[in-house]
Amino acid sequence: MMTISAALAQIKILKDRCTLAVKEATKYVARPETLKDPLETSGGSTVFVASKLQSAADMRERIIRIRTKIQESNIQQKVTVGGVTRTVAEWLTWKRDISTDEFGEISELRRGIDGARARRTTTGVDATNATVSLDEKVLAERNDRLVTIFGELDGALSQHNATTTIDV
Repeated sequence: MMTISAALAQIKILKDRCTLAVKEATKYVARPETLKDPLETSGGSTVFVASKLQSAADMRERIIRIRTKIQESNIQQKVTVGGVTRTVAEWLTWKRDISTDEFGEISELRRGIDGARARRTTTGVDATNATVSLDEKVLAERNDRLVTIFGELDGALSQHNATTTIDV
């Protein structure tokens, strides 16, 4: 059993160790026939290379098992942020795929309103006469709510990762 935070740290370590194992194998993967095998006394370069590559493959499999367990936990565990309860997997999807679009949408609408007012001002027409087809207060509240959720979400996910355990 380990926390998700520990599991994520282990993934980083495994990736680094896997890279190192492949680099070590690469040093002995080929040599001119005229040179003596420097690892001859400990089983030879062929055995060493095979061992290092197998070790890398085993570490990759462990990474897959850890990631899968994390995903299983994220699908089951729920977190409430800003009064909205979702699974961790749903929050991660929202953060990665949706939040940027929502912030962009609000920004685009705000630019449209500001642009209409700027055009009216430059043409000499009173800017307050611009027709706006949505409630600007609601738009500002929506933006504030998104900013709050985005800020709280990182803390909630960190807490989840630090307290939720998985069995790998």
